[in-house]
Amino acid sequence: MFRRNAQAQRSMFSILSIGCSVLSVCLFLTACDGDTREPCIPATCAQLALDCGTWGDGCGQSLQCGSCQGRGFCTERGRCESQWTEMLEQPDGVRLRSQVYLPKEMDGPLPALVFRTPYRSERMQPYYDIVAAAFNAQDYALVLQDCRGTHDSEGEWYPFLNSAEGADGRHAVAWTKAQAWCSGRVGTVGTSYEGYTALVAAVDNPDVDFVLADGPGEGLTFYNEGGVLSSGMLFYQAGINEVDDDLMWQLSEAATNALELVGLDEALLGHVVPTWRDALAHPSPADSFWDLTSLRHEADGICAPVMITHGASFGWAHPDRIFRALTRDSCAEHRDHIWYVMGSAFDHGGAMSDVYLGKDSPLRRMLFALMDHYLRDGALDLDGLPRTQLWSFGDSEPVALEAWPPQVDDEILLFPHGDQWMRLEAPEDGIVAELEVDPEQNDPCDVDAVEYTWWSSVPLDDELLVGGLPHLSFQVSGTGLDMDWFWTLMAYDPAANPAEAYRSIGMGKWRARHRDGLDTEQPMLPDSVVLMDLDLTATAHRFLPGHSVVLLLQGNMCSYVENPHTAESITAQTHYRPSIHRVHQTAANPSFLSLPVIERISSRKIPSKDLRPPQAARVLSEARRAWAERKLAL
Repeated sequence: MFRRNAQAQRSMFSILSIGCSVLSVCLFLTACDGDTREPCIPATCAQLALDCGTWGDGCGQSLQCGSCQGRGFCTERGRCESQWTEMLEQPDGVRLRSQVYLPKEMDGPLPALVFRTPYRSERMQPYYDIVAAAFNAQDYALVLQDCRGTHDSEGEWYPFLNSAEGADGRHAVAWTKAQAWCSGRVGTVGTSYEGYTALVAAVDNPDVDFVLADGPGEGLTFYNEGGVLSSGMLFYQAGINEVDDDLMWQLSEAATNALELVGLDEALLGHVVPTWRDALAHPSPADSFWDLTSLRHEADGICAPVMITHGASFGWAHPDRIFRALTRDSCAEHRDHIWYVMGSAFDHGGAMSDVYLGKDSPLRRMLFALMDHYLRDGALDLDGLPRTQLWSFGDSEPVALEAWPPQVDDEILLFPHGDQWMRLEAPEDGIVAELEVDPEQNDPCDVDAVEYTWWSSVPLDDELLVGGLPHLSFQVSGTGLDMDWFWTLMAYDPAANPAEAYRSIGMGKWRARHRDGLDTEQPMLPDSVVLMDLDLTATAHRFLPGHSVVLLLQGNMCSYVENPHTAESITAQTHYRPSIHRVHQTAANPSFLSLPVIERISSRKIPSKDLRPPQAARVLSEARRAWAERKLAL
C-alpha cells in the first residue's frame, strides 16, 4: 500500500514537473498577448535610406517619408533626385548610358526632351550639364543618351545608320514617355549630328510630339558631296571615342595626302574602319549606298512638327535639303508645321547657344514658344508664324519668306576679272585666274603652302539682303584629266575690326569628272574648257553699302582626299599628275557668280576708282577657319 502510494506520488511529481516546464516556456513565449515573436520595432525613413514617398515600416504600418519639395523628383527607389544615370537595355540586349536631368522644383510630371549624342565624354560633360540646366530652367526634363558604341554606351557605332539610330531613338522616346516624372509629352532636340538623331528618332514614331534640330546632318553624303571624298570617313568613326585632338588631325592630314587609300585605316590605326571601307567600296556619289544613310529618304516617315535652324557661315547644305524634303514628303497633318530659320546671324550650333546661354533673343523666344505649344499646350498663333525666315548678321529680327528656296525677281551678277576684282560687267575673252596644283609636292594641310586665288567685288552701291542658293557658272580648264574646285563665299565689311571683317556665308566643291551629273564619270581632255555649274550652300546675309562680296578658290583642301588628276578610280590610284587649273572668260558664255536678292535698298553711290582690294591673308584666314569649322563640328 505504502509502495503503491509512493509510486503514485512520484508519477504525479513527474507530471507536475513537466507541466511546470511547459508552463514556464509558455509564459516566456507569451510576453505579447499570445504573440510568439519578440516585440516589432518599426523602421525609420533614415534607416531605410528613403527621402520621400509612402513605404512599409516593417511592422505592417505605413511609413510617410515626405515630399521632394525643392529637391527634385521622388524616384522609385524613394530618393529625391534631380539627376541620375540609367543603362537602358535595347531589344537586342545592348545597354545605352542615359542621364536623366530634372528640375529641382517640380509640382508634378513634366514634358521631356530626348537628346542623343555621340560626343559626350568626361571632357564634354560640363557642356552637357549646361545644356540640361537651360532646359530644366524652362521646366523641361531632359534625357541625355550616349549613342550606341560611343563613350559609356555598349555596342558598335556606325554614324548616320538610320536603322540603328532610329531604333535606339524610338526606344529612348518610349522609355521616357513611360516614366512617372514625364507628362507623356516628348520632344527630341540636338545640334549637328545630334540634330540628325533628333529627326531620325521621329521616323515612324507617333510618340514624338516636336523636333528641334539645329544644323542637322543629313547622312554620310556629307563625306562624298560632289564626288569629293572627305577624310572624315576615316577619322570620324574611328576617333569619336578619342580624346586626343592631335590624333584626329593627324588622321585627317594622312588621308588627305594619301595616294593608296585601300588599307589606310589598318596602316594608321591598326584596325579596319567600316565607314572608310564602305566609302571605298561605293566611290560614286550616285551609288545607292549613300541613300541608306540619307535622312531625306526618311522624310515620308516623319509626322511631327519640326523646327530646323541653319547657320549660313558653316557652308552646310544638309539642313536646307532636309527642310525641303520634309515640306514635300512628310505627313499631311504636319506638312504645314515645318519651320526653317537660316542665315549668317549665327554659326553652326549658334541658334541653340541662345537657348543654352539663356540669351533673350527673338530666336530663343520663338523656339520655346513652339516647344511650349506642342509639349504643354501653350498659346501660339501658328498662322502668324512664318515657315521660313532669313536672319542676317547685324539684323535684330529675321525676315519672313513665303517660299524656300525664294523665287526672286532680282539678282546681282558678278563677273571675275583678271585683276582680282568682280565687276558688274563681263571682261574681254581670256584667262582670269590660274592655279598650279601639284598633289605630289604640295600639302594642302600646310597653311604656308596652300595655292589659292580670290576675287572681291567693288564696294556695293546698295543695301542688299541676299538669300537662297548662290550660283556659280564658270568656264574652267586644267592640264590634267580631272580636277577639284573648292569655293568659299564671304562678306567683307571694311569698317569692322580686321579680325571680324570677313564672314563666311557659303561654300561649295566640285569634281570635274562628274560635271555631267553625279551618276556619270568622264575624264577631261587636257586644256579643254568645260562648264562648271554649281549651287553653293544656302545663305542669307545683308550687305550694307560699301561692303564687298569675296569669292575664294582653291584646287585642294585639307581633310579632303587629294585628286591626283588622273581620273583613276579612288581604289586604284597609281600616280600623281600636276595640273594648272584655269578660269576663263568668253563672250558667248562668261563666268559669273549669281546672288539672289531678297531686298534691295538704294542709298548712296560709292566711287569705284582707286579701289584697294581686301587683304589676301585675311581672306585665306577666314576660308581656313570656315572649312576647319566644318571638319571639327562633326
